[in-house]
Formats: sequence, structure tokens, C-alpha cells
Amino acid sequence: GELVDAYNEADIVVLPTLAEGQASTILEAASCERPIITTVESGYNPDLKFFETVHGFPYYEIDARSIDQIVETINKVVKDKDGAIRIGTAARQEVVKKYNIPNQMKSIREVLKGALGI
Repeated sequence: GELVDAYNEADIVVLPTLAEGQASTILEAASCERPIITTVESGYNPDLKFFETVHGFPYYEIDARSIDQIVETINKVVKDKDGAIRIGTAARQEVVKKYNIPNQMKSIREVLKGALGI
């Protein structure tokens, strides 16, 4: 579809958010093997530092309020094409591992059990 085509045409996905739960943008970008630049507010572990994971996906961390840092990080990713490919590939592997149909069915079952008190 159009969304997948847009991700596949992108070299980098940048999400300079100030508030998110679990941004679907991150899952979508990861599934299309795109390197992700985002903020700690996108659902991240505060103990992790500059290049770590958000929802298990490799990403580059930025401060959404710092235009200079956003530009600097984009330039860093553009210059390190091999690193961007490694990050995108690792992100895709995490999507396949964590968000496959059996795992999603298990998660749904657990939610339903909890809701029904089983």
C-alpha cells in the first residue's frame, strides 16, 4: 500500500515526538528496515543512552526540542550508510520475532484472560 511504499522510499524515519505510548510509526518503520530517529518520549527505557532500543528496536535518540541535535543526528545516519542498514535490518528482525501472529495471539489471549478473570 501507499504507507509501505512511503517507508520503503525513505532513507530514515524521524519521529520527534514529545508524547507517545507505543508509536505505531516505530513498528511500521522497523518492519520496513528503516533506521529510526526518535525521542525518549516514544516509549523508551530511561536507563538506556544514545543508540539503544525503543520497544526492542534499535534507534537513534534525539531531543525533540533541539533542532540542532535533530539535524546532527540525521546527518550522522546519512553519513553512516552501513550503520543505518545494520540498524534497519536489526529493527526488522525484532518486528518479525516479537510481532508475529503466534505472539500476537498469545498477547490477545492474555488480555482476554485478564479481562475475564480467568
